[in-house]
Amino acid sequence: MHNLLPNDLEAYPDDRQKINTAISFFEGLTLDWINPFLLMAPIPPILTDWSLFVKGLNDMFGDPNVPLNAARTLEHLSMADNHLAQKYVIDFAHWAPLTGYNEIALANMFYNGLPSRLKDKISETGRPSDFVGLRNLTLSLDRRYWERQAELSRSPKTHQSTSSSQTGGKASEQKTQSNPPQSTSSTRQPSAPRQNSKPQETKPSILNSAGRLTEEEKQRRKDNNLCAFCGASDHARPACPKVGPPRPPQNQQNNRSANNNQSKPTPSNQSSTGSRVGRATVTIPAQTDPPASIETVPTTPPPGNK
Repeated sequence: MHNLLPNDLEAYPDDRQKINTAISFFEGLTLDWINPFLLMAPIPPILTDWSLFVKGLNDMFGDPNVPLNAARTLEHLSMADNHLAQKYVIDFAHWAPLTGYNEIALANMFYNGLPSRLKDKISETGRPSDFVGLRNLTLSLDRRYWERQAELSRSPKTHQSTSSSQTGGKASEQKTQSNPPQSTSSTRQPSAPRQNSKPQETKPSILNSAGRLTEEEKQRRKDNNLCAFCGASDHARPACPKVGPPRPPQNQQNNRSANNNQSKPTPSNQSSTGSRVGRATVTIPAQTDPPASIETVPTTPPPGNK
């Protein structure tokens, strides 16, 4: 209920001024509650007597179980490990008087909400039995803890640099002893070429199993006015530079092959003329043109044949 009233009301000597100042801070439900009293005539006692005014607020908006609710709040109140003890002490002191507990009970509830780092230090020095003693000890230990944390935050840089330089000197000395200097004439092994991790894209084949263009490729070249032989777009198949001279028709090829076969000499087409006695025989292959006159030249037989 005290949250509904300003803190400086005790400075007003007159109850009427004190009540009017308190009403000026009302809003919402509290203002709706006090409005009927403001419209009454004559003025009701609740607007002239401060004790009646406070009692009316307690009856309407007060907590009927203040000690129980305050005790439950303290049971769930705890101090985080990275928080200052001052905040925990202030929060605890706000609810402690409302519980009605004695010093021993409050000291036990206060200890239960402390972090482990403070409980460990309290166990070394001894735990006070009263709330005031435990509170003062907690504030002193927490102050020393944060002073030490500030020292550690400044000292590790110097300590780390010194230790790292010493460690680095020992490591370099051990490395020099274990690894003597190598000859400068040693050749460096070439590193293996990197393989391209990107997979190569495979293009669909335009040839079938027989080595000829597929029907799809033929239709594509026809639709796009491409050369049917090489697939270029600047000429047609008859003017393709990659195509050889045109072949003659099939009947001309057959006639040419037949003529070639007749012009070749065969044993059946060869004829011989002449006489074995006193004449030499001249063999002339058969020709398609009329044969020329065959001239026989007389020869003299050898002496043994006379």
